[in-house]
Amino acid sequence: MTVRSSISLTDPQNHFARTLVESGQYASLSSVLQHGLELLRQKIEAEELELAALRQLVDRRVSGPIISSAEMDARIDRMFADQDRRGWSPAIEEETHPEAAQQTGPAQAHAGAGEPGGGNAAQDVQPRDAVEDAHRQPGLRLPAPP
Repeated sequence: MTVRSSISLTDPQNHFARTLVESGQYASLSSVLQHGLELLRQKIEAEELELAALRQLVDRRVSGPIISSAEMDARIDRMFADQDRRGWSPAIEEETHPEAAQQTGPAQAHAGAGEPGGGNAAQDVQPRDAVEDAHRQPGLRLPAPP
């Protein structure tokens, strides 16, 4: 069913819509506006679906188990111990994360890695510091261990 309606457009909107009709992309001003409204409807529906999915994720995380700071400290200590046993080197990092080496180039990936101002900025940040800072955040919730 088609309903006739009177609308107002700004001069730039009117000019743009008429240009689309004159170029043959649309048959009429009505079809330009109908297509615009359809795109807006699709955008709003997609945003609503995304918001609903995010709410579900937050609900699952909030209702999940809470890990005590002592348990979190123990988990982090185990992660560090595992990493210390395996060792770490820039060469291993390149093998496991080749995209990082591609961004900096092979010569830069090793040059001054881990030294302030050497290598790239991402390598100047120590992963252990980030993890230690993260586990100190109040209310941090992680999934229960397998």
